[in-house]
Amino acid sequence: MAPTTHTVKRGDTLWDLAARYLGNPFRWPELYRWNMGLIQDPDLTEPGWVLVIGGDPLPAGGAGQAPGEDVKATAGAGAEQGGRRVMPDVTPSPESGSAAASLWAARRRAAERVPYLADLGGVEGAGRIVATPTRNGSQMVATVPGLVQRFDRVRLVLPEGSRVAPGMSLLTLRYGPTLKGIGRVAIPTGILRVLSDSAGGTAELVTQFDQVATDQVVVPAWTTPAVKDSMPTPVGGGPSTAVLWIAGDALLPAPGAAILLSRGSGEGLRVGDQVTLAKQVRPSRRRAPMPEPVPIAVAQVVRVTRAGASAELLSEVRGAIAVGMTGYVTARLP
Repeated sequence: MAPTTHTVKRGDTLWDLAARYLGNPFRWPELYRWNMGLIQDPDLTEPGWVLVIGGDPLPAGGAGQAPGEDVKATAGAGAEQGGRRVMPDVTPSPESGSAAASLWAARRRAAERVPYLADLGGVEGAGRIVATPTRNGSQMVATVPGLVQRFDRVRLVLPEGSRVAPGMSLLTLRYGPTLKGIGRVAIPTGILRVLSDSAGGTAELVTQFDQVATDQVVVPAWTTPAVKDSMPTPVGGGPSTAVLWIAGDALLPAPGAAILLSRGSGEGLRVGDQVTLAKQVRPSRRRAPMPEPVPIAVAQVVRVTRAGASAELLSEVRGAIAVGMTGYVTARLP
């Protein structure tokens, strides 16, 4: 992909821009990496910023441009190296510790939008969206009945047992497949800001990850645990896990794509763990020793629930990923 630029408009998010320019919203960390000199918080972009799309990450102060500054050409991703086109890779490297730590901090902050495993019965005590009475704060009805767009106001059944107050954030979810005997896939679709907790509750949709609709589940926004923003260090003999689900059922998911892993809270996986997914190769001869598994990809755990763990792929996939593939914890945060 040849480097280009994008001038931020009101409502633009890295998630949306990754979907537009890279074809996959889960690749938003690449946009952040290319523009770390400008973007301090991946959740906040300012209208008028000129973001670099493509190219090698530049040093702080060089990636991205603020309004009024000259945009200079960038080299790197998409360049030919030895006749082979090399694309950006979000895998942390030993030479880029601070950059990798910043990328981990970004993934950790964005974990609220990553699918996760709920219990088989779904999220206990969850509320739901019951109506979309107004659009953009006016008395005009929503454009498409049943669908909710940014800045629409909705009526809610509030989550049970939650102390909901005006100004608080709630997460909207839709359910994906049920994994037999394990749990139910919960897919975040957006974030609501509570306007009133009376008469069941009223809220405004302020962030949208996916299609939001009436009857979707509403839960308190997930609070990311405090984790040190640093490079994971290699470990030996880490716990094993297995792939339970792959977002979009992709065989060759791109870096940033979400996967779900076995082992829930208290079963060995921790937030920040790097998991190497590997393919077992059959021996070429009978009674020959079993070859070592062939590494396929590396993922990092961003959330752990009772039913399993959510992870994002860090490296390009070197072969197909399949449900049931084994993974091993090969690095952990200090």
